[in-house]
Amino acid sequence: MEVDIDNLPKASKPGDTAKPTPGIAIVGYNLLGLVLYTLMLKLAGSGGFFLDAFILFFHVLVCIIMAASLRSWPWLLSALLVLIVGFSTCYMLGT
Repeated sequence: MEVDIDNLPKASKPGDTAKPTPGIAIVGYNLLGLVLYTLMLKLAGSGGFFLDAFILFFHVLVCIIMAASLRSWPWLLSALLVLIVGFSTCYMLGT
């Protein structure tokens, strides 16, 4: 019994690759921004901890506002990840 490849559903054809999630770039850019401003403030010297906490708060706030206004799950995921990673970073910088 031979399988006709042309009649298979499009995602089932051999050699097809999965599509990337369209909103994952939003999450990546937000995490990249978090890394960049955290590194810049850490390299700047003293007082970076409190300034980093304020910038982190506003970053999460902007992500939540964007998620609500655009009704976009990637913005909400960005807010959650930035909050988790940023809080962990602030905790480690403060100790």
